[in-house]
Amino acid sequence: MTHLLLTKCGADFEPIVYSSSGSEAVESAMKVALQYWDARGQRAKRRFIAGQRSYHGNTLRALSLSGFLERRSPFEGSLVDVELISAASDYRPIDGLRGAALTDALAQELDARIRAVGPEHVAAFVLSRSLGPRREPCLRLRVTQEPFALCVTNTTSF
Repeated sequence: MTHLLLTKCGADFEPIVYSSSGSEAVESAMKVALQYWDARGQRAKRRFIAGQRSYHGNTLRALSLSGFLERRSPFEGSLVDVELISAASDYRPIDGLRGAALTDALAQELDARIRAVGPEHVAAFVLSRSLGPRREPCLRLRVTQEPFALCVTNTTSF
């Protein structure tokens, strides 16, 4: 299966990690980000940032990344504390901005949130590749010089 996928999709998709569901894949990505920083002696990097009105799955950690208050409310108190920024979508743009202006505003908001939390505390920014009509990551990551992980979710079901 891996050989077939790499033949069809290209080597950019290597390595391939299989999971039973998108929720499990997101959960695994969050754990990998935490393990990455732990292995480098930077245990303070425990916080995640995600977009409002995003959906990353139905496990408690994946639900924590969601900005849908309606979905989260029954589980409050059991969710991981996640910083939310504006949705990266043309569907609900910030102040009516479009195109490059929206991308710039979102990048500035992400940068400001990382600085507010403290870059030394940010483990990862979780971004869905399916962002409304644009269907592409719409952030150019011009953020602080402090490194953090970027988890791009791209759930594909076969």
